[in-house]
Amino acid sequence: MIDVIEAIKKSKSPIILAHHNADMDSLCSALALKEALSQLNVDAKVAAAQGVSKRCEKIAKEYTILSNPNLERHDTVIIVDTSSKEQLAPIELNHKNIILIDHHSPNNLVGVAKVSYIENAPSVSEMAYWDSCGNCIFQVREQKNI
Repeated sequence: MIDVIEAIKKSKSPIILAHHNADMDSLCSALALKEALSQLNVDAKVAAAQGVSKRCEKIAKEYTILSNPNLERHDTVIIVDTSSKEQLAPIELNHKNIILIDHHSPNNLVGVAKVSYIENAPSVSEMAYWDSCGNCIFQVREQKNI
């Protein structure tokens, strides 16, 4: 987890990417992480490959959710709740700085990620709130003596 935190802290223009037809877990994980990063003065964009599911459209209307973004416009790609490259089609993962946060194992994205955090949890949104975001903010603030 420390590697993930350090990689996120170095990011200047991250994008948080959810899988295609993003469900509640994927979308809410991305939004929770965006909120956590905003508290650290990091302006992250949120995107979903091929958009969000019908069930998530109401939530998505409250935020700016990009669909099939150009990843090269961002220095870091943070992928949440996605266990395979196929779930991100048509987006190509040629980016050099990919961070993966997920609860699916096995996960074929681990090989393309610079750093990853995979934890056996019921959902990534649970991890995002309690671990990835909560501990991330605490540890970053602790390191900055805030």
